[in-house]
Amino acid sequence: MATIAAAVVGVFLNLAIWFGLHVIFAEVAERQLLKVLGHFTWPLTRALARILHQA
Repeated sequence: MATIAAAVVGVFLNLAIWFGLHVIFAEVAERQLLKVLGHFTWPLTRALARILHQA
């Protein structure tokens, strides 16, 4: 159950950050961390899910 809760919180935070950035800034460009890794996504949500899962 904790895993599901962590996933839901991660999705919610990801959407909140995405909408917040698009409300604050008129144009939001997608960046690549490294060509090998592909597009940089929000690692914060994964880290938060791990932290909540351990609690």
